[in-house]
Amino acid sequence: GSALALLSSELSFPLPTGTDNFRFAIFLDSGTLAASKDSLYSSEIRVSAGFGLRIQPQPFFSINLDFAWPLRKMDSDEERRFHFFFDTSF
Repeated sequence: GSALALLSSELSFPLPTGTDNFRFAIFLDSGTLAASKDSLYSSEIRVSAGFGLRIQPQPFFSINLDFAWPLRKMDSDEERRFHFFFDTSF
């Protein structure tokens, strides 16, 4: 596809470790992919919800470990319940 729409909401809380390097997060993600901008609004929107751990060992760098479940999906979708990624911010 060449058109993408994403919406993500996340709420995170510091864990009681005495440092702000570890956070617990809950989130709701939705999105769709379409062949063109004109067909974007008629595409099926997928929705998932989950929780995760945010580890920030250094400023501007974090490791995210997430578990999510589909709330709305297509029969042909591939499910991944566990996801991890590295994130940088400036």
